[in-house]
Amino acid sequence: MPSNRSTHRKVAIYIKVLSVTSIAQVCITRLIKDLDKYAA
Repeated sequence: MPSNRSTHRKVAIYIKVLSVTSIAQVCITRLIKDLDKYAA
């Protein structure tokens, strides 16, 4: 059981990291679009 719990915790952390990275990617793409607007 402990090993199963640890894997579940790893999966939860992995999902959290994925969500954070996806949000960061969206923010970065928006920033790049804004920069392109100002540059043009």
